[in-house]
Amino acid sequence: MRKTFNYDKDFESNSKPYDIRLDTQLGRFYVINDRILPSVTTVINHDSINKSKTDGLKRWRKSVGEDVAEYILMKASDRGTKLHKLIEEYMSGDSQSVRDVLPVGLFRNMREDIERIDNLRMMECFLFSRHIGGGIAGTVDCVADFDGAFSVIDFKTTTKRKIEKWCESYFMQTVLYSILYAEMFDKQPEKSVLIIGGEDGSTDVFTRDITKDVIEETLGKLEDFKIIDEDWEYIEEIKIQAISERNQNILESRDRDYEAKFVNNDGGLS
Repeated sequence: MRKTFNYDKDFESNSKPYDIRLDTQLGRFYVINDRILPSVTTVINHDSINKSKTDGLKRWRKSVGEDVAEYILMKASDRGTKLHKLIEEYMSGDSQSVRDVLPVGLFRNMREDIERIDNLRMMECFLFSRHIGGGIAGTVDCVADFDGAFSVIDFKTTTKRKIEKWCESYFMQTVLYSILYAEMFDKQPEKSVLIIGGEDGSTDVFTRDITKDVIEETLGKLEDFKIIDEDWEYIEEIKIQAISERNQNILESRDRDYEAKFVNNDGGLS
């Protein structure tokens, strides 16, 4: 039987209070009121924060080749996007739109643990701060109760089953989202929850308390995040180009609307 989820009175879904999203070679960035903020994922995967992970990724890319690496990463991203869509539809009570065998299989294996979630506050919502860590932003998977505890919940997929000690960057991600949530809504989530579905049929749930010490340790790590001036210049160029393209699209859209409203099919005024 399909579970009916309860929603908090202040539930939010698919919020987008940013002007432009920049997907660059250096990661994802958001433009808010002309200020560029790095995404949570970009920060936690940056050399200055997680050098061992980035070095390992570079070695892996070199060993398999760039083309193969890009293909694997693209397939993993597609798998994760479709799984997130299935979870969001299920918790929203909507009909299933994804039919691909792999994400549907992952969802079915994870469903029992997904149903431990209730009292939803957010699904796929944008959170940001202009001053935490010098400014940071991102989209949180879910903020809700998990087994009755107020939690930030992240849904992950994997090819091979993971053990908890391999998930430190995932936990840092959820803690950062909890800090952003607390700043924006004045209520601090108390647990990090990872629900990880594997292609091998495994489902693992890892949880940790978000204590004051954990928050302070995470904020301390943010102090190490550094992007060199040359890279900021590159990102600024991408921003200027994106704003120009957006403005051009707005003008073209207005022209089309004008023509549709005032010009008939014969070229005369209606």
